[in-house]
Amino acid sequence: SHSHSHSESEKDSKSAKGEKGGKEFSALEEIRPGAILNFVADFVHNFTDGMAIAAAFQVSRSSGISMTIAVLFHEIPHEVGDFAVLVNQGMTKWQAFGAQFISAIGAFMGCTCGLW
Repeated sequence: SHSHSHSESEKDSKSAKGEKGGKEFSALEEIRPGAILNFVADFVHNFTDGMAIAAAFQVSRSSGISMTIAVLFHEIPHEVGDFAVLVNQGMTKWQAFGAQFISAIGAFMGCTCGLW
C-alpha cells in the first residue's frame, strides 16, 4: 500500500492560483469571518466617533475642532491596524481599502445623526 500527504504549501499554491478542486472561485469565498466582524465593528466605531464630533460641535466650534483633530489622530493607527486585519483575514488590498472607505461613511452618518 502507498500513502502520502500533501503539504500546506502545495494547497496554498493552488489557492493562490484561484483553483479550488480544479474550479475557479471568487475572491469573496476566501474572506474569513474575522474580516466581516472587523468591518462591522469598525463601521459602528466610526459611527460613534461621528456622534462624538457632532456633540462636541454642539458645545462650541473650538470643542468640535478639537474633537475632530483628536478623532483623526486616534483613527490613523486604528485604521492601519484594521487594514492589516482585513488583509490577514483574506481580503485583497483593494477590498480592504474599499471596506475601510465604506466603514468611514459610518462617521458621516454618526455626525449627521448627532447634529439632527
